[in-house]
Amino acid sequence: MPRGWSRSMSCPGLHELERYAAGEAAPHDVASGVSAHLSGCAECRERVEELRRQAELARRVRRVAIAGDPPDAATESAPAEPPVWHTADVFPGYTVIKEHRRGAQGVVYQAVELATKRRVAIKVLLEGSFASPTARKRFEREIELAAQLRHPNIVSVLHSDATADGRQFCVMEFVRGVPLREFVADRKLPLEDVLALFATATDAVQYAHQRGIIHRDLKPSNILVDTEGRPRILDFGLARWVSAPVETLVSVTYQIVGTLPYLSPEQARGNPDEIDTRTDVYALGVILYELLTGQYPYPVTGQMAEVLKHIAETDPAPPGRTWSRESGVRTRSARRWLADQCPIDDDVQTIVLRALAKERDRRYQSAGELARDIRHYLADEPIEARRDSAIYVLRKQLHRYRAQMVTAAALALLVAAAAVVSTTFYVRAEQQRRHAQRMAEAEARQRALADAAARKAASEAQRAEAERQRAEIARADAERQWRRAEQRFAEAQLSGEGLEVVLRARGDFAAAEPHFRRKVDETILHHGYEHPHVATCVHNLAGVSFALGHLEEAERLYREAAGLRRMLLPAGDPLLAQSLARLGDVLYERGAYSEAASVYAQALDIRTSPLPQGRRHRAAAALGLARAQIQLRQWEHAEERLLDVCEELQSPPRPPPPSAPAKPLDVPPPPGPDAPPPPLLDAVMEALVELYSAWDEAAPGMGHDLQARAWKQKLDAHRVATSAARP
Repeated sequence: MPRGWSRSMSCPGLHELERYAAGEAAPHDVASGVSAHLSGCAECRERVEELRRQAELARRVRRVAIAGDPPDAATESAPAEPPVWHTADVFPGYTVIKEHRRGAQGVVYQAVELATKRRVAIKVLLEGSFASPTARKRFEREIELAAQLRHPNIVSVLHSDATADGRQFCVMEFVRGVPLREFVADRKLPLEDVLALFATATDAVQYAHQRGIIHRDLKPSNILVDTEGRPRILDFGLARWVSAPVETLVSVTYQIVGTLPYLSPEQARGNPDEIDTRTDVYALGVILYELLTGQYPYPVTGQMAEVLKHIAETDPAPPGRTWSRESGVRTRSARRWLADQCPIDDDVQTIVLRALAKERDRRYQSAGELARDIRHYLADEPIEARRDSAIYVLRKQLHRYRAQMVTAAALALLVAAAAVVSTTFYVRAEQQRRHAQRMAEAEARQRALADAAARKAASEAQRAEAERQRAEIARADAERQWRRAEQRFAEAQLSGEGLEVVLRARGDFAAAEPHFRRKVDETILHHGYEHPHVATCVHNLAGVSFALGHLEEAERLYREAAGLRRMLLPAGDPLLAQSLARLGDVLYERGAYSEAASVYAQALDIRTSPLPQGRRHRAAAALGLARAQIQLRQWEHAEERLLDVCEELQSPPRPPPPSAPAKPLDVPPPPGPDAPPPPLLDAVMEALVELYSAWDEAAPGMGHDLQARAWKQKLDAHRVATSAARP
C-alpha cells in the first residue's frame, strides 16, 4: 500500500489528490499508487478534475490581474475608481481584482460590481461541486442568515449566485480593516476606548440575537475594524437559528465546530441542547479578556481532552492578575493611573468574570446586558454584575475545596491554641504602644489646627481688604453716576424733552416705562410702523422691560426690534447686531443657553462700525456668546473668545476711515468729556474667572484653579487702577 493515505481507507486523502492534481513532486511510490487508483475509481478521477478546474480558476484570476494595465497617477489619487479586470465571465456581473484570502472552507476574491463600480468580496465554496453535504449546507445557511442582517457593524451579504460550472458564491461588502485584537494592540488603545469599541461590537451581536441568529464562532479575527474605526462582524459560516434543530458539537470525523479557545463550557461538554445566545456571550467574554490582558483566561494548548476540560471546569484567572504591561491594555485615558499599575479595576474584572461564568444562568443573559453594563461603567454608574451574591461565591469555593478547607481548619485550631498563649503578653505591650501613639497624634492634630487657624485668619483678612476696596470702588462709581443722572434730570425738566431717557439713566425704570411706551406710540403715529425710529423706540422699551425683570416681554420686544431693523436697515448695520446681542442677554437670563449662543453668533457675524461704540457692541456680543458657551461646557471655545475680547478691549481703538458715516445712538451718552466707557473689560475678566473656576470643577487637576486666581488678581488690580484714574 503506498504511503500517503491510511491503510483502512480505500481512496487517497484530499491532500494527496491536491498534490497530484497540482503536479507537485511526491515520492515515486505515492504518485504511482495514486495513478493506479485513479484508473479504477471514477469518483476520485472526477475529484482530481474538479481540483484542477479550481487551480485553473485561480490562475486565470492571477493571470488577468497581472496582465491588466497598472493604474496611473489619476487612478491612484481617486480610490473610488478601482482598476478594471476583464473577468466578468468567471462571476456574472462582477470583475475580479485578486484573491483576497483563502480558508479551510472557501476562498474570497476582491472584485468590482460592474453595474455600480463598488468594491465587493466574493466568497466561493472551496471544494466546489465536490463539497460535502455538510459544507454545502453550511455555506447555504451562511448566505441565508447573513442576508437577514442589516446593521452598520455587520458585513452584509449583497447577492448570491452560481458560476457557469455550478460553483456557488455569495457577494458581500468589502471591508478594508484589521482584526480587532491587532487594531487594539497597534493603536495601544487605553482601557476606556477598548471597552467602548467592544461594546459597539456587542451591540451588533445583540442585533443578530434579536433576529434569532446565533453566531457560534465569535473571535477577534471575525471582528474587523474598518478605516473609520468601526468594528464589523463577519463569517456566519457556523451560525444557526435559535429555534433550529440542535446539532452535535463534534462531527462524524470528530472535528470541532468552532474555534477552540473561544468555545463555551456547554460546547466543550458536547451539549448541543444547551447552546443558545448565551454561548455567544461567553465567547464575547473570552474576547474581552484577551483584549484586556493579551492572554486567555485558562490554558488552551495541549491535548484536546485537557483543553476541553479546562474550558468546561477551570475557573478563569482574574484578569487583573494575568495583566502585564507588555501584552495588556494600556492605562486609562481619563483618570490618573501609574504607568506600571494595572488599569483593570474591580468593576471591569466583575464584568469580564460575569460573562465567563461556567453556568449559563450566572452569565449575562444577553449580549445587550453585557454592553449595557460596560456603558454603565464608562459613565461611572453602578454595574448590574455587582448584584451577584458574595455568599454564593463563598459557598461555591468551600464546596470545591472542601478537603483543603478541613485540613486548613484543623491547622487553624492548632495555630489558634498556640496564639492564645502569646496574645495575652502581646496585648499589654500593644496597649502601651497605642496609648503613646494616640498622645503623639493628638499633639500633631493640635499643631495642625493651630496652623490652619492662622492661615485661615490671614486669608480672611486679605479677603476682607479686597471686599472693602471693591465696595469703595462701587460706591464711588455710584456717586458719579447719580450726580450725572441728577444733572440730566434737571436739564430734562427744564427742556421737557427726553424725560424717559433721564429716568432710565437714574435707574427709575418703573417711572420711565410709561414714557417709553408713549414714545413708541407717538413715533408709530408720526412715521408709520415700518420706520427705523420705531425700531429704535421698541429696542429702548425692551431694555426697560429687561431692567424691570419682565423677561418674556423683553424677549418679545427685542425680537420685534431685530425684525424691524433686519427689514429696514442695510445688511451689516451695527444696530441690528445691537438688538440681537440684547436678545441674547434675555435668552441667557431665561436659561436658553443654546439659543442665546446662536443669537450672539448672528450678532458677531454682522460687520460692526470701527468707531469705539461699534467695538463695544461687538465686544458685548462676544462676551455674551462666551458666557453661554461656559454654561454649555464648551470650555475651549469660551476661553479663546474671552481672551480675544480682553486683548481687543485693552488695545487702542483703530481710527475710523474718513468716509465712515456716523451712526445715530439709541440713547445719547452722558454729557461732558469725562463720561466713562461701559465696564466691559471688568465683565470680561469676571467671565474668565467664572470660566476657569467651572472648568476646574469639571476637570480638576489641570491647573485651571491657578488661572482663575490669576485673573481674579488682575481684575482686582484693574478695578483699583480704574478707580484711581477717575475724577
